Amino acid sequence: MPWAPVGGSRGMTNAALEKAAKDHGVTIYQLGLAWLLHRSPVMLPIPGTSSLAHLEENMAARKIQLSTEEWKTTDALANQA
Repeated sequence: MPWAPVGGSRGMTNAALEKAAKDHGVTIYQLGLAWLLHRSPVMLPIPGTSSLAHLEENMAARKIQLSTEEWKTTDALANQA
C-alpha cells in the first residue's frame, strides 16, 4: 500500500474492500494492514506515519478481527489487484 502522493491508491479503491472496511468501522488502509498481519506471523509491514493520529490508526489495524470467510474474500480481492 504505497503512500498516496507517491504510489496513488492502486489496489485500494475496490468497492468490495471499501464496503468491508466500512462494515467494520475501519479505513481501507487499516483493513490492508490487518490483512498483511493476518497473512503471516513473520511479516512486519512498515507503514508510513506522518502524525500521532496516523500512528494510532495504523496500530489499531492489529485489532481488526474478521471471520474466516471475510479473510478469504479479502485475500481473493487482494489477488485481483
